[in-house]
Amino acid sequence: MAHEMGKVLPEARGDVQEAVDMAYYMGGEGRRMFGQTTPSELRDKFNMSVRQPIGVVGVITPWNFPIAIPSWKMLPALVCGNTVVFKPATDTPALGERFVGAARSRRASPPAWSTSSTEAGERSATRSSSIRTSRSSR
Repeated sequence: MAHEMGKVLPEARGDVQEAVDMAYYMGGEGRRMFGQTTPSELRDKFNMSVRQPIGVVGVITPWNFPIAIPSWKMLPALVCGNTVVFKPATDTPALGERFVGAARSRRASPPAWSTSSTEAGERSATRSSSIRTSRSSR
């Protein structure tokens, strides 16, 4: 991170620690993927929420926190059972690839996790607009 984007080492370590903390937190949240039953305002009605995957989530992240921000967006989506298409910032493409590669090498990621192209400019915009996503996070 210090090499690719010029962040000082203490801040780079903090960025990585943020992702580690998010991974621990979201690992625990996976155990709480149940719905909630709440009282209804109407006497003869039953309210219940059910948590379920929404589909494909597109994640486009900025360059300034290249590990922390993707973890904030991708890990909750993956824990909920969604597929993630990740487009890292064009200024920090290697860090995005390493982030995904580290998760894959630890066998922590589902096979649905994929990373999109790190191409810049018009070609990348065309490619990312052709991917149909259920939700998008920028």
